Amino acid sequence: MEGNTGFLKQDLISASSKICWLNKNKMKQVKITAYQVGLVFKNGVYKRMLQEDNYWMWFNENVMIYDVTKQFNTVVELNILLQDAALANALQVIEVSDNEIVLQYQDGLLKQVLTAGRYAFWKNTVNNYAFYKSRHQQYRHQQRY
Repeated sequence: MEGNTGFLKQDLISASSKICWLNKNKMKQVKITAYQVGLVFKNGVYKRMLQEDNYWMWFNENVMIYDVTKQFNTVVELNILLQDAALANALQVIEVSDNEIVLQYQDGLLKQVLTAGRYAFWKNTVNNYAFYKSRHQQYRHQQRY
């Protein structure tokens, strides 16, 4: 029986190492650090948002990591991403019409002027943003002859 037990242990070790090898070839580890957020895409389709932690992902899943101290810029249509309630709650979306500008302040200092478009910024305690909207008066230009 002792010989059989040794044989079974060896088989278990061998099977265990094969499972680990298979998992390592099908999965990858992703680390999201402080002041980062990860967006998971599976076969190019957005799935979920990741907060600070370590994650194991399948190889058909890709993670785009964003710095939450910066403006949120993405190549994916913002409306698609905002369907995720967790991500929508993590972002402040600023919409600027054609006849408007928005002044963006950070820590009381003017950071930038936003012109017509749609912008997204991470909500957090690091980004001390304030936004002020200003409407332009429409002027009629008369042509001189």
